[in-house]
Amino acid sequence: VKTLITDGATVTKGQPLFQIDPSDYSARVRQLEGVVSADKANLELMLNTVERNRPLFEKKLISEGDFDAITTKVSSAKAQLQVDEANLDIARLNFERCSINAPLSGVCSKIYVDDGNLVAAGLTKLTNIRSYDPMNIEFSVSEQYLPIIRKAMSEGEVPIDVITQDNNTIVKGYLKFMDNTVNMQGGTILLRGQVPNPEIKLWARQFVNINIYASTVKDAVMVPECTVQFGKLGEYLYAVTSENKTSMRIVKTGVRYNNLIQIVSGVEAGERVVVLGQLMLAPDVLVAEAGQKKEAAMPSNKTSEKPSK
Repeated sequence: VKTLITDGATVTKGQPLFQIDPSDYSARVRQLEGVVSADKANLELMLNTVERNRPLFEKKLISEGDFDAITTKVSSAKAQLQVDEANLDIARLNFERCSINAPLSGVCSKIYVDDGNLVAAGLTKLTNIRSYDPMNIEFSVSEQYLPIIRKAMSEGEVPIDVITQDNNTIVKGYLKFMDNTVNMQGGTILLRGQVPNPEIKLWARQFVNINIYASTVKDAVMVPECTVQFGKLGEYLYAVTSENKTSMRIVKTGVRYNNLIQIVSGVEAGERVVVLGQLMLAPDVLVAEAGQKKEAAMPSNKTSEKPSK
């Protein structure tokens, strides 16, 4: 085999990737072309023989058995031509397969063979091509969002945002698939989104965050995700009273969106909450407000999209 690409090459559908020595296959094609030509000449001879003997048979100058033998040779010649034409088709197909072309556009893995290696159909791994445009992304969300997402998908396309871990790349696409079974171990449902990826901004098995725009929650109370902690009584956060003392609140959370989390109950819009240093706090501790980026922040009365992951 001869390698025509390099490790990690970006290829297009139909592009030659490897070349197998075609000498034997080319010779086989020429050989069978000659056989088929001979079969056609023999068939033509048999047909002419039948036509020359037909008047003799009609005049009873040759027996019926002799004429049947002549016509049988025509059928035999036709059958032999069909067999050899089929063999020629197979030989041509094998010759074409000496050039191994990309079945799809994408990015190749490393090359598993070197020039001159022997290869066998179905046994030798040459390379792996992964398609990146469009990019399919599988992820799971809690089963609590199942009714919302099903309803949104039944009404039309559901937009999604795919966000890289560094938050520098956002690619927009649509939700394409929802699994038909809830994973009983985690209580999650498998989803698949699809986004255009012509510049290959997204990579296979890359960690990303997904926002699903399935429905709108109006007047939602949103706080930074870092404010919410988990303890024996469940999820909680520290609110700051008018006397600048901490008040531990057991909260019920909802959807997440852009590093924010919805507070369904436990905190009202306008209350201050601690965003840093919660691990060292206890109820009724006096704190000094140092600005939203340091010690406390106001929950925002902000509309968010649901659900997100």
